[in-house]
Amino acid sequence: MSENNANISEEKAKRADTVLRLIGEALDDLGLKYDKDDENRIIDIEFVGNDIPISMRFFVNAAMENTALYSILPFTVPEEKVLETAYLLNHINNRILDGSFEMNISNKMILFRINNSYVGCMISKESFDVLFRKAADTVDIFNEKLKAFVEDEMTADQFLQAIEA
Repeated sequence: MSENNANISEEKAKRADTVLRLIGEALDDLGLKYDKDDENRIIDIEFVGNDIPISMRFFVNAAMENTALYSILPFTVPEEKVLETAYLLNHINNRILDGSFEMNISNKMILFRINNSYVGCMISKESFDVLFRKAADTVDIFNEKLKAFVEDEMTADQFLQAIEA
């Protein structure tokens, strides 16, 4: 039994399974293909935005009664750029309303994360559609610029000018 299924009530498990089904239906309605792991309540999706491929994972946490959408950007930050990248991620996070970009200091990877609680309610397919579109748009807006910065194709000042435009 997965950790996501351990020690949860039958009611929470059923609600989580319904949420996972609704996420799948929302993605179906968008015509997107995905991989679904019912046991662990995970949906993985990959697509190409305006520039580079985007991978996303929906995770339904039955115990916490929330969903999390994660997108790991497909590059790592060189050690010498860690502090500047953290500074730039802070600027991005101050500009966006939903979700946040984070950098894992251990593996130098950047992650976009957005959470959504469904405690005491059921979330609709339409709300997942909005959540997915917001996340996809946000990642797509910033991933190319972040990649250009970490690969020395753009300075921090140029990055800040680009996101202000």
